[in-house]
Amino acid sequence: LPASQAIGDSRATLYGPEPGASLGGGQCLSRGDVNGDCVGDLLVGLGLTDILASNGGAAWLVEGPLAGAYYISDGDYTASFAGTGADDYLGGICTMESDLDDDGADDIVLGSYNHDVGTSGNNGGVFVWFGG
Repeated sequence: LPASQAIGDSRATLYGPEPGASLGGGQCLSRGDVNGDCVGDLLVGLGLTDILASNGGAAWLVEGPLAGAYYISDGDYTASFAGTGADDYLGGICTMESDLDDDGADDIVLGSYNHDVGTSGNNGGVFVWFGG
């Protein structure tokens, strides 16, 4: 890898779901192997997006190998996850670096720090989807 790189030198690029979404601007990026094929996958979370609800947040999984351009707005992803409540901020915290169910594949963990539980507001929550 040369010492100096520019954006145009990247081998793979993910573009945000909507204008102003600021994908990659301080939101969540995680890598792992969610399908157990020994090839890295990428999880991108964006807590401040309005996919299903205002600031509901969302995350997208893109399975590797990665190459070229991926446009979330065009459906260039393997799976998507969206917060259903206003101000859930799902995807502001994410990881897929652990195999929580011991099946050999990494699992997806997304935080939703403002998620409401029943009639109680802003409890927050951590949600797990098993890979493999």
